[in-house]
Amino acid sequence: MGSRCPLLSGEAVRILETHPWKGNVRELQHVMERASILVENGDTVLGEHLYFPFQQSLVSGSAGPLRAPAGQVEK
Repeated sequence: MGSRCPLLSGEAVRILETHPWKGNVRELQHVMERASILVENGDTVLGEHLYFPFQQSLVSGSAGPLRAPAGQVEK
């Protein structure tokens, strides 16, 4: 992306190591790209910069498209 690669905090490393990574290496790539954008001044990626959209939508119990009945999704 043309910027300096940020460092990872200990917390971020622990989160990345314990995540199940069901979405293969692409999921890791997207998480890291998003985190590097959120890091101010390109310094250090913290745990708060890491975002796992699919895991959070399923865990939070939101009534998003993944939880909607098939008829509603098809519409």
